[in-house]
Amino acid sequence: MSIALPQVTSDLARPRSDCRTDSGGAHLRGVPTPTDTPERLRQRATALRRTASILDTSPLRQTRLYSGADTWIGPSANRFDEELRRSVSELDGVSHDLNSAARQLELRAVALESAARAASLAGGPR
Repeated sequence: MSIALPQVTSDLARPRSDCRTDSGGAHLRGVPTPTDTPERLRQRATALRRTASILDTSPLRQTRLYSGADTWIGPSANRFDEELRRSVSELDGVSHDLNSAARQLELRAVALESAARAASLAGGPR
């Protein structure tokens, strides 16, 4: 059974390799860019949460219900169970990381909105 991952468009979840901006001005590793808007940051957070949700409902998690000593015994079964436990643990870690990154994006969106309000009250540019 394969897992259908959401299609990612534009720079909502492009892999990043350094701390600069790419040619489109997209955000890289925490460095804010002129293209970061609260709306865009929230869109990226939503995409990350959607992906985390898919991992949380992975069929791999259901496989654990059908493995174990009551299904299969021996060295191969033990290796399978251990690898399955490791894989589910990795899924948990990645899901947690995606949700944490989404929270950080939302916090940055709030910070940008606050800065814009403060600048507006001070009579500065928006």
